[in-house]
Amino acid sequence: MAINVGNLLDGLLIFELMLRYDYHPTEPTLNKFILMLCDAGMVSNACLVFSLLLRRSYIYSVYCYNLILWALYKTGQSYTALQLFYLMKKKGFVHNVCSYTALIYGFCREGLQDNVFQWLDFMQSNGCKPNVIMYTIIVKFLFDNGKFEEAMDFVNKMEREGCNLDLFTYNVILRELFHRDRLDDISELI
Repeated sequence: MAINVGNLLDGLLIFELMLRYDYHPTEPTLNKFILMLCDAGMVSNACLVFSLLLRRSYIYSVYCYNLILWALYKTGQSYTALQLFYLMKKKGFVHNVCSYTALIYGFCREGLQDNVFQWLDFMQSNGCKPNVIMYTIIVKFLFDNGKFEEAMDFVNKMEREGCNLDLFTYNVILRELFHRDRLDDISELI
């Protein structure tokens, strides 16, 4: 109940009490708790909660640690995120597109283009198909680094693979076309 009403401090105290008596939260409650910790900037606490439950074999699915992966990358802790990624793989967890998107996002954020495309290839070779969010992150990264033609090639690749562009993707493209004063292309796109 403390988590459901958004009381993070009481949630932490109750979580400690639960562990003391060998109880564990349900998956939806755990996910919400970890999300609340990450949103509050308490990523290290989220990692601690996660590791305590992992040691007791109470981690349920990929969705739980994906929240932490995203938080680690958003706070510039890429090395820790990559360690978590490999640890979960070693523990037998199968990564999903959200896991890989978090990695790609982190590499884009740090400007590591080689790693972006290396992980994209690795993900696809493991049978995981990129989604519109991942492609948009890559397209924006390429635009931001002055690689207009490469970015537009990715947009075409999205369309060829049946990955429908969303409003955010179109806005990223329109923004770049506007910055390049390509009004004819903007009109054509709209």
